[in-house]
Amino acid sequence: MVVRRFFEVMVSVTAIFSGIVACGSGSMTPEPPASGVEESSASARHADESEEKYLRELTPVAGNPMVEAADVNGRPYLNSVILNASSVGADAVEYNLSRDWQNLKVTVGMRDDAPANAKARFEIFGDGNQLYRKDLTFGESEEIDIGVKGVLRLKLQTALLSGDDACYVVWGDALLKRK
Repeated sequence: MVVRRFFEVMVSVTAIFSGIVACGSGSMTPEPPASGVEESSASARHADESEEKYLRELTPVAGNPMVEAADVNGRPYLNSVILNASSVGADAVEYNLSRDWQNLKVTVGMRDDAPANAKARFEIFGDGNQLYRKDLTFGESEEIDIGVKGVLRLKLQTALLSGDDACYVVWGDALLKRK
């Protein structure tokens, strides 16, 4: 029985290998493209590098944000980066952008379950330079599009300015764009 099963497996492997050789040139080494045209630098990017990427898809190099859906000013944002604004001090998260991106498009605001009297500061830094700063109160939001061309390290920072309790601030649908 064992000998018969071994024989069946060997026949299958031989058939598969024969099919590979019949379909190709018989060589086990890959052949260059038939066109002979070299790839451009734009098409040489890795397959996983798209023209857009949500910030939540990157691994932070500093900080520990929540990454989940959140409602801001009555609108849902499915791809959000969320920080905790409290009286203890500023909360921040940093990402390595590798100087690969041109713009960051994001809607900022407090999550809809924040205290009604809450006010928070939203700041964006690129390599230590402030790119954006805005103070928003509960129920306010702002859509922004910031240039990040040449930025290696992106930092999102927030601080609670007033309110009875800590609240979550949202960087809603934070989307990086190459063009």
